[in-house]
Amino acid sequence: MRKTEQINDVSNLNLGEILSEHQPVIFKNINSDSLLLGNNNSAGENLINKLSDEIGSKVVSVMSGFYEDGGLLSYSNPNVDTRTRNTLIGPCTFDKFARQVLKMSRDERPGYLYSQLLDIGNSMPELLPMVQPLDAKLNVKGEAIWNLWLGSGKHRVNTHYDKVENFYFVLHGKKVFNIFEPKLLPELYSGPYEGGPSGIPESVVDSNNPDHKTFPRYSEALENSQVAEVCAGDMLYLPANWWHNVSSERLNVSANLWWSDIGKVERFRAELAFLQLLYSVKTLPKHWRDYWMTNIDHYVFCKNGNPLEHLPKEKQGIAGEIEIEVLTGIKQKIRDLEQEIFRLELDIDLSDDRLKLNCSHLLNIKIESIDYIEISIGTHQVFTEEYNVLKILRAFSGGRRPLEVYEGKIAQLYKIDQFSEKLVKFIRHGVLVMSHE
Repeated sequence: MRKTEQINDVSNLNLGEILSEHQPVIFKNINSDSLLLGNNNSAGENLINKLSDEIGSKVVSVMSGFYEDGGLLSYSNPNVDTRTRNTLIGPCTFDKFARQVLKMSRDERPGYLYSQLLDIGNSMPELLPMVQPLDAKLNVKGEAIWNLWLGSGKHRVNTHYDKVENFYFVLHGKKVFNIFEPKLLPELYSGPYEGGPSGIPESVVDSNNPDHKTFPRYSEALENSQVAEVCAGDMLYLPANWWHNVSSERLNVSANLWWSDIGKVERFRAELAFLQLLYSVKTLPKHWRDYWMTNIDHYVFCKNGNPLEHLPKEKQGIAGEIEIEVLTGIKQKIRDLEQEIFRLELDIDLSDDRLKLNCSHLLNIKIESIDYIEISIGTHQVFTEEYNVLKILRAFSGGRRPLEVYEGKIAQLYKIDQFSEKLVKFIRHGVLVMSHE
């Protein structure tokens, strides 16, 4: 474990150069002239009281934990249930929460109150003047969110990561970050990729009391980690996707700026590609997984340099440099493959992007997504969230006649139970299904 790099002279910051290295760094006393800062008790109480006066009785989400967990904010028991936390969470007016935080911060007994991710811009615009001087110094481009974090101390957030860039500024108290670079993922024993009860991926190892017998590789993660002590007036730059756990020993108030260095479209497209790999490649035989790993390393991550430098630029195709023409070709290839997959999985022609269903002259079925089915008989509509399609079709068709279904321009007859299976597949795939008389 080593200490995070510090920059003591912040008078002439070159943020662009620092951010390009994508490494954690502490900016010391970046806003030391703020009247809100201070580490003594009176300064903390003054800050809490000021926040209470500004925010008043607005309702915030507050969490507290059980004494036996020693202030840990994490899974209740990841080996049993990855959906529940070992914290109690509920709404509270900010002024009442602030009063109680001050009382608990003076109490030597275990126990804490903590509120996190209070959106300053949308929920608490009264606090914007507090962060505007620092906001001006950072001058972050694009969509960014300022959040407020406030607690009585004696609490710690377990190891997790965020998919956004983070400037974390301490107004009062001290935060201690233990930071792990993304490549240490195998040594951190992550919970489900889709996240635990808070919606983010999180390690199942108790960061303060790791069980090295159960999680032997965690020792290697600790050896290669770094520690960042961020005091009042300091700001930590924490790059996106770096794992970290955070401890707060006493009364603490922080504000952080979250933003992304890539657009939402790029972020969601990459996430979609990863999920498709999990869905389509992970389950293949080993020789096929090896084949795709080689192709991804070669064409996507360019581990051997430009994979097509031996070809003229105009002949490199969709695996060449991404330009408008190439991007158009990739998107068309994706659409063609998706269409073919649907055709094979659903065994139905989707060339006209619709399904025409005639059960009777009054019945219409519309399935827009996995969450929405609309059934209508004449002008009377029935909405359902239950996908017992077979029961619905039998009820509306009388269970006697076969169904006449138009696939493209060709009509076919289906038994009701046979066609209900097709509809269930459409629901699961979120394919638009329109029916007409």
